Amino acid sequence: MSIQSEKDLIGLKRAGELARRILGRLKAMARPGITTLALDLEAARLLEAAGARSAPRALYGFPGHVCISLNDGAGPWPRRS
Repeated sequence: MSIQSEKDLIGLKRAGELARRILGRLKAMARPGITTLALDLEAARLLEAAGARSAPRALYGFPGHVCISLNDGAGPWPRRS
């Protein structure tokens, strides 16, 4: 998104603050045994409570509300090109 006005900037700051809060909550919940579904449902609840929508879900039809990876992809195995 390009910033065209002060209103755009305020909106982006609000979205960033909401993302920070949601990610903090999900990080606090992350532990062995929790499912990605449980994390996704918590993100959905927090988004709804804030009156916000998930961009991956709303714009691209992603099945979850957040994009969650089970690891950082930096394992010892060779990467595919």
